[in-house]
Amino acid sequence: MSVDFDSLLTTIRRVFPLSRLEPLAEPELATIRSRHLGVPEHYFAFLREVGWGSLSGSTLMIYIGLCEPTEIFDPETAASLDGCLLFGDDFSGWMVGFDTRDR
Repeated sequence: MSVDFDSLLTTIRRVFPLSRLEPLAEPELATIRSRHLGVPEHYFAFLREVGWGSLSGSTLMIYIGLCEPTEIFDPETAASLDGCLLFGDDFSGWMVGFDTRDR
């Protein structure tokens, strides 16, 4: 899969100049891929080309890997999110992730 992230990176640098995003190398991507099946390939392309870290300091955090809901939420909430993998948050309670059940 080949995705060109140049336009996105240019926009991030222009609109969010305080962003601190660090691309991941293939060994780290392979580790994430082996631990989490059913994750879209474009997620790995994004981490490889754009990276993980904070977007403009406190707008959005992209995690260095994926989190299970049980790592963040109480047992009842985590159970309702079974099959979801989280990859970021907005520092205010909103989470972003993948629903791997619908693949």
